[in-house]
Amino acid sequence: SIPAIRTRSNVGDDDGADAAAGSAPTDATTTTSATADTISMDDEIQLLIEIVSATDLPIADRKASDPYVVVYLGSQEVHRTKHIVQNVNPIWTVDNGSVFVLHCTVQEFFATTDGLCFLIKDYDNLSKNEVLAKLTIAQTDLLNMAKTGGNERFEMKLDEMEHDTKSSSKYFDSKLNLRVRTATDFDESFLRQLHSIQKSKKLGVYADQAFVAPHAERVKLLKRESKVEDGVTLHRVKPFPDPSRDEYDTKWLSKEAIMKEAMAPSTNWIEAGSGGLGKLYLEVLYADKLLNKDKTGKSDPFACVIYEDAIVNTDVVNDELSPRFMPWTPRAYRFNIQHPSSQVMIGLVDFDAENGMDDHDPIGRATIDITNFRPSTEYLLTYDLHKSVLDEERPKAGTVTVRLRVEYDSYRDFLKGSLAPPPHNYINLSKKHDFKTSYFVCNGEEVIGKFDMDAIKSYRAELEGYVDVLYYVTQALMTVLLWRGHKQVTLFGKKIMLPVHSMVAFVMGVLLIDNFNFLPSFSLFSIAWLLLATNEQRQRNPSPWHGSMTF
Repeated sequence: SIPAIRTRSNVGDDDGADAAAGSAPTDATTTTSATADTISMDDEIQLLIEIVSATDLPIADRKASDPYVVVYLGSQEVHRTKHIVQNVNPIWTVDNGSVFVLHCTVQEFFATTDGLCFLIKDYDNLSKNEVLAKLTIAQTDLLNMAKTGGNERFEMKLDEMEHDTKSSSKYFDSKLNLRVRTATDFDESFLRQLHSIQKSKKLGVYADQAFVAPHAERVKLLKRESKVEDGVTLHRVKPFPDPSRDEYDTKWLSKEAIMKEAMAPSTNWIEAGSGGLGKLYLEVLYADKLLNKDKTGKSDPFACVIYEDAIVNTDVVNDELSPRFMPWTPRAYRFNIQHPSSQVMIGLVDFDAENGMDDHDPIGRATIDITNFRPSTEYLLTYDLHKSVLDEERPKAGTVTVRLRVEYDSYRDFLKGSLAPPPHNYINLSKKHDFKTSYFVCNGEEVIGKFDMDAIKSYRAELEGYVDVLYYVTQALMTVLLWRGHKQVTLFGKKIMLPVHSMVAFVMGVLLIDNFNFLPSFSLFSIAWLLLATNEQRQRNPSPWHGSMTF
């Protein structure tokens, strides 16, 4: 996740700057900050609050809203963000006032019973700015939120207001995302200095971002794509020739030579992610038979890869339905693994946002489950692409071929890491088309949170999938009750099938009848027994992709 303060930051617009910053202490003084556990009247409240984003806001204009946030402590306005144009899922950055410092005395902080109020309004040039939603946080809750140190992002449900929106708000589930931590004297000084720099139109302060945007080469009109030399058809290498070799060596190649180059080892690796369990090496080699999303000509595809807290994109291959990503382009990624069961999501997208106004057109997506991959083993895999994540009606949108390898620093840490649930990762994207592309790669074309037929179909498909579990449960019970042999052993040169599960169940039943105090121990043992039985069942599958690592 991007740090809360190590980004370009400000204290909002001019009309909210003075109230947000307060009076900063000098370098020679220090300020005692209050907490929810111990508060003294001599303490001062110093909170760094980041307004990250909002989701699913009501539509106030014809198609969307122009939301901004006004923050009140009682009746006093302490901060105001800039408005985001035509967006019901706005993301505020430091450029438009996402971060501010609330600095006041304890008496001022608790003088109001209303808490800290966040009003989300719709900006209008000609009419009154309409209130879309409201969030009120009690002072004690705000202090408790600050204990996380800004590492946790709080998703708060908004109270929608009664207003004349262009569409019914009955099905909206509006939320506001915040980060809160205790501010330091350095934070206040940093924000004041940065606000001064931004007012003078100078460069701000930036941080490393876990996002690599797609890059498109400008295509000249009437630029030919192929030519014939000595009876051999040569094709232009896209997006550009190998810069480390002579230009004419890789500018024009036959289809076979282009494919050979695409399969060569990558020379331009990008490291992303912040995990410490190991490395995932992924190369996007090529795609085939992609859907054409352009009305004139062919699609301009690029690949978007999302893994944990990193989003990376390949270069754009112009006018091609079977793109080959060259080894000298940014197609190879070295991800730092946070959790062993995290999945790789990859999508092919048609580049259409060169002017910054249009959105990219999604082509198809796939999910790669790396849990069954053996360490230090190189895999060459081809996946079908689909726009939908539903089980039904999934037309094929093409294929993508990748090469990957997993390396773990410690297999013991890998097993221990599997016991914890995967962490939630948040990445802020400043451009709307980048957000939409990333959302498609993660969730497909359906918006599961909306109340529509696509969501109902997805829930129905999920429930129908649980019916398959009943078959395996029934077979397991029959195996135990009827003493069916399932474990092959060799005795006196003969292979026999032993009913191990029935034997275990019989011994447990006899012991329980004799001593019921064994019940807690046997209940805990049954968890491991169930895991081992499930692992045994998966190992019987003849397909290695449906198996699992043995204990």
